[in-house]
Amino acid sequence: MLYLSAEKISKENFNKMSPAQPNLPYLTKTNILHKMPFHIVLIIITGVIAYSNTFRVPFYFDDYQYIIDSPFTKNLEYFTEPSKALSLTDSLARYTFKTRTVGFLTFAINYKLHGFDVAGYHITNLSIHIINVLLVYWLVLLTFKTPFFNLHPSSLNLHPSPSRLTPYTLRFLYLTPFLLTLLIIPLSLIGIDKPADSLIGDITEAARAKTNISRWDYLFTEFTVVVTYLRLLFLPVNQNLDHYYPVYNSFLNPNVYLSFLILLAIFGLAVYLFYYSKKSSSFNLHPSTFLTPYASCLTLLTLAALVIALSIASYQRNSLWQDKTAFWGDVVKKSPKKIRGYNELGLAYMENGKLPEAVSCFQRALTIDAYSEYSLDIYLNLANALDELGYTDDAIITYKKIIALNYGFETAHYNLGMLYYKKNMFEEAAEEFKTALSLNPLNS
Repeated sequence: MLYLSAEKISKENFNKMSPAQPNLPYLTKTNILHKMPFHIVLIIITGVIAYSNTFRVPFYFDDYQYIIDSPFTKNLEYFTEPSKALSLTDSLARYTFKTRTVGFLTFAINYKLHGFDVAGYHITNLSIHIINVLLVYWLVLLTFKTPFFNLHPSSLNLHPSPSRLTPYTLRFLYLTPFLLTLLIIPLSLIGIDKPADSLIGDITEAARAKTNISRWDYLFTEFTVVVTYLRLLFLPVNQNLDHYYPVYNSFLNPNVYLSFLILLAIFGLAVYLFYYSKKSSSFNLHPSTFLTPYASCLTLLTLAALVIALSIASYQRNSLWQDKTAFWGDVVKKSPKKIRGYNELGLAYMENGKLPEAVSCFQRALTIDAYSEYSLDIYLNLANALDELGYTDDAIITYKKIIALNYGFETAHYNLGMLYYKKNMFEEAAEEFKTALSLNPLNS
């Protein structure tokens, strides 16, 4: 087999193989646009400006569960002695501590420094995201320096090699770090230090959908969900905190199989590009090989305009988070069939003293679904709002509905007893208080 020496390809001959490049001073590597410090400063400034109006955004949604009410936020001992966290009786707390240790640590440090002042939490969050953007930027630079993106004739080692690593094999090796990162999340959800039988059980549990629907229905629905997230990645419009996805029961549903075809097309394109890189030794994905300097300049201007447009859109979207009523109003407008948005909107109205609007939201949620996993909380919120409005009898009826749904809900018995007490119905009040104490003797 004959091999050509790369040394025989002179610089003059290599230049003949490449198209003539006009001399554009503004694209030379001595220009400030090519300096890494300039790129880093630009990334930081863009991030800070785009999210500068988020520092006073109040706590939302699961922030109460994972920050305000979490035992890990107020005690740094859980991080110096992790065994204390893993010995908690609350299984959800143990699981979240295991999978979100770094996040909980930042919450605990913020609480230690300034309590529940939201500004510190938002500054920490933005700093972490900017650092990750800088790491991605660095990764992209390193990636473009690998032979996978720079297989020019002058960089090919065409001598016989004892290892017999072909350019195709080298390309695959350069992808290995990216492939290994795919294991980070799965391995963080299972205990790799456990015996094989326990490990298999952890893998099964980690892969199990946290829902009552069948796995096939979950899979069919996920096709549409993944396509939505891909669309948001490239076209972040119509954003929504709580998307509504109907459960699909058949692959033949147009939304399901069209989403599947989109995902299949993306996968097929990736396979084709990888196969083509194997067949063609001149395969090169470096931008300089298919963009002329003029096209590079136009591409740069286009990307700059895109970054500015997305930054403005982010700033406008962030402004919505400053007002809970406006924010949850946007959620129910985009997801009118989800009861969670109506419940949160009702709570926002209650915070602002708009009790009639709150009652309307709670009633609307229960009209959509009176037996969901959130129904008890919504009934409880409705009863509280009715009581504050002075509709005591309606509040009593609502508490009785709660008890009918879940007799063991001690809060409902206690609150119902308080309402009976206000109406001078002392025997009924005493009966409810006794029931509440029997359900939770520690709450005496």
